[in-house]
Amino acid sequence: MNLHLQQTQLTKTLNRFKKIRAYSITGYNNIFPIKDFIKNAHKYQQVQLNTGFHFNAIIMDIDNEELLTEWNYQGLPVPTIQTLNKENNKAHLVWLLKTPVYKKHKHVVDYYKAIVNSIKKLIGADEAYQNHQTKNFLNEELYRVTYNDVSYELGDFREFIDQEIVHQNKTYEYEEYSNLIASSRHIHLFEVLRKYGYTIANQTNLHNKLTQRAEAINQGFDEPIKVKHIVKSVLKFCEENRHNFRTTNYIKKVMKFKKIRNLPLKEFKKR
Repeated sequence: MNLHLQQTQLTKTLNRFKKIRAYSITGYNNIFPIKDFIKNAHKYQQVQLNTGFHFNAIIMDIDNEELLTEWNYQGLPVPTIQTLNKENNKAHLVWLLKTPVYKKHKHVVDYYKAIVNSIKKLIGADEAYQNHQTKNFLNEELYRVTYNDVSYELGDFREFIDQEIVHQNKTYEYEEYSNLIASSRHIHLFEVLRKYGYTIANQTNLHNKLTQRAEAINQGFDEPIKVKHIVKSVLKFCEENRHNFRTTNYIKKVMKFKKIRNLPLKEFKKR
């Protein structure tokens, strides 16, 4: 792949973040606006894709170079990013998620973790890897990178869930995970729509505007869901609290949350 083209594609992946945490070879880390990180990418060894708020990706650590293509042999979807260390051929595989998994929703997190642990077992990835950060795929000095312009829903990995892992990790039976695919989409739609609702709470035709935005988001799902009740819930809250949004401090907190939503929770609380 043309190096400039690949860099442009990888930049598109990073643009879903407003800010991102990067780690240097010595362990020093810092939080950057994306445009600043891209300019200084050569200084950093790793980047944090999964955060204190939610999971943006499935990340696998492959220490044995003989297992680098095991994902393909097992029939898994092609990774969004494959980052190979030039010195030792150890690699990270990253499957970017279309819909982030919000950590406060335990049932979806359980579903996500069942998928992650099943893939680790299936392809021989490092079972102890924390699935938090990944090799800095913009650092050409350290890594060779293969990029595919694709992202996935959790449902794309459902067939790879290991029943034994599900039973070992309690909460849900294997059959129940099929019901969680739709649940993840409902949560994502609600989170995005409510934040949009805060910004237009005092406008006329609020119901129509919320419905139109909900339908637009819904069309991005592989399997659309019914939006009526989600719209009704957001509408009710906006109408009951429309006067509260005039408070300067409250508006500031609501409106800036999305911009720093990828920071760990402790960093958010400091602000």
